[in-house]
Amino acid sequence: MKKDNKVTSYKDYLESVNKNEIIKMLETFHIDYNKNAKKQELIQNVMDNVNAIVTFTLNLFQIDEYHNIRLFVKKKGKLVIKVNYLLRNFITNLERHHLVIKKDEKTFFLPKELLDIYKKELKKKRLLDKIKATTDEYKLILGFVDAYGIIDFNKFHEGYAKLYKLPKEKALIRIKDIANFYDEFKVYEDKNKIYIANEQIDSLKKGKSLLKKIGTFAVYTNEELISIYDFTYMMKFKSYKKLMKFINRNYYVEKGNFKIINKYVLKPYLTMYQLNPDGAKEVLSSLIDMYFEFNNEKHKDKFIGLVEKLALDYPSWDTKGCSEKDDNN
Repeated sequence: MKKDNKVTSYKDYLESVNKNEIIKMLETFHIDYNKNAKKQELIQNVMDNVNAIVTFTLNLFQIDEYHNIRLFVKKKGKLVIKVNYLLRNFITNLERHHLVIKKDEKTFFLPKELLDIYKKELKKKRLLDKIKATTDEYKLILGFVDAYGIIDFNKFHEGYAKLYKLPKEKALIRIKDIANFYDEFKVYEDKNKIYIANEQIDSLKKGKSLLKKIGTFAVYTNEELISIYDFTYMMKFKSYKKLMKFINRNYYVEKGNFKIINKYVLKPYLTMYQLNPDGAKEVLSSLIDMYFEFNNEKHKDKFIGLVEKLALDYPSWDTKGCSEKDDNN
């Protein structure tokens, strides 16, 4: 980095990235390359396709990321991040794909070559409508894996195709692109079968053990699956209302920060509860310590107890998307 805080060129930055990572980039963004090419040729290939890379990301970005990239442009390609968890998560993901340059733990630069293109593309009038549709698409995909843990792609496509008119082959490419870019769910292939699974289901064997559970899948509409992902589905339950009342009474939480509570506290706990109920409480305790402060242990135990009750109303993978309460009735 130069002392005037101007970032090095994108090409100079890519020089510091190893050849295999450059190849991974090209594959991620569906850019053709010569397998026998030298590193310099591969870097030039990336530079020749920066427009395609920006287009690719804008085809995947959701509404929060749309606002984040607008902020990056507004700040002329330099962001200093302190405690904004959602923004940090966004930047970390861009860094993983070598789209931003990290100066230190808080400071990141968007290369000018990319910045200029984003600045131009963000002015397009219909982009926001497209971003909103992609946001619902992403929520739907994650809603499936949040509700069921793992699902056969054919069954998934039955619901997906009602909103997104893509044939199975193109839909699968799209789903794989989203899975690879965000790394928040997995796609498993086994002979003639394809499955979409929660990111914490780290093997197809583990996933198949869930599929063998006795029972029929709970039926949800696409709208319900979207609401399961963003937790609006839980608003009808007393357990969620009591938890939100407790949080609002004891903490000042801005409206947007409830996304942080859902994404970084409730969702990791609920996933662990599905996979390892015995170890879930310890995980929840550490998550609460990370994101909240307490006057005493009694206060913290109250928080934990409210979240544990919420888990009984949430879709359970063991009962194929039914809640534990429903399954016991």
